[in-house]
Amino acid sequence: HTWRSHIREVMFDHWDQVQEGNFAEAVQIIFKGFTKQRYPEDAENLEFLVEHMIEVGQFLKRKAAEKALKNGKPTKGTITNSKFWYEVRKKISEILEEKRIQRKSSVEESEDDIPYSAFNQ
Repeated sequence: HTWRSHIREVMFDHWDQVQEGNFAEAVQIIFKGFTKQRYPEDAENLEFLVEHMIEVGQFLKRKAAEKALKNGKPTKGTITNSKFWYEVRKKISEILEEKRIQRKSSVEESEDDIPYSAFNQ
């Protein structure tokens, strides 16, 4: 879990930069100390991960600020490692499930477009 802590800390240490740039730039900032990708799809996967890490970070920071304001305390902005990664995994799982459902739906629709007689040839 040490590498996860490091990744989260680097992201929040460079928070303004990772929010302003594109996801490819954010990947370079956050994963600077890690080995290079081996396959072309690795870059795409890291960008997907970083996109949702940033979204979750924004959500959790906003939520922490609202809670602090409600309690009349200054905003610390600390987000625990476990909460952060739990929310990232949850977000990515939701998106992948949504894509899976869309793919299944589009396959079923395309099968509906094929006339029944095409199967009996």
